[in-house]
Amino acid sequence: MKRKDKRLKELAQKAKQTDLVYQIHQTIEHHFPELFLWMEEIEDCRKKKSTYAIAELLTACLAMFLFKAESRNGLNNLREDLRFEKNYQRLFKMHLPHMDTVDRVIRLLKIEQLERLKQQMVKVLIRRKVFQKQRYRGQWYCVAIDASGVTSYQEQHCDQCLHKTSKKGCTSWFHNVLEARLVTPNGFSISLLSEWIENPSDKEYDKQDCERKAFTRLAARLKQDFPRLPILILADGLYPYEGFFMTPEFV
Repeated sequence: MKRKDKRLKELAQKAKQTDLVYQIHQTIEHHFPELFLWMEEIEDCRKKKSTYAIAELLTACLAMFLFKAESRNGLNNLREDLRFEKNYQRLFKMHLPHMDTVDRVIRLLKIEQLERLKQQMVKVLIRRKVFQKQRYRGQWYCVAIDASGVTSYQEQHCDQCLHKTSKKGCTSWFHNVLEARLVTPNGFSISLLSEWIENPSDKEYDKQDCERKAFTRLAARLKQDFPRLPILILADGLYPYEGFFMTPEFV
């Protein structure tokens, strides 16, 4: 009986994943019909002729999160399901590459180009007035500013790693990013911009100092990339200080 229940659960999960493929395809067709063309505009960092196009690799990367695969290996397992692979190819008109291949290429792409792709998509939604009814008092788009940890290490990962030392003398290494997110009352949280928090060259990581400096850079980019967007900033207790209220982009 348990084996039968497990089989039924697996079939239900596969049916759910197939349905999700259709939903994602419909969303892309409706809002972002040029998405794959935008992806192909990203500079190809590979020097040799490759089996997969940039759009195929980026779509696979998105698929890992959209299908909640939890890991590259998880999506590779899905990739081996013939029905899933058939539906994926039929709807997106592209192959699903092995995720190790995706990982190797994604690591080489320029962050600025991926940011631009994200902004293209967000601007389409704003232009189509998708979130117009979600504006505060019918006028301002609510944009939440907050930092979050991305990953941590027991030893230095790269030159850009943040680091701090505990009272016991143990040093930890990590990466944090400051996000500007469009948030709505009905639960949407959509990234507008991301700004990596930098480590001071002459001292250890200080959350207050580093995050505020990252905000200054983020504010300038927000004004540059969304100059006419009416924004209401949402921030925590770290931000009510003189420098925040004197930020030129918001005065």
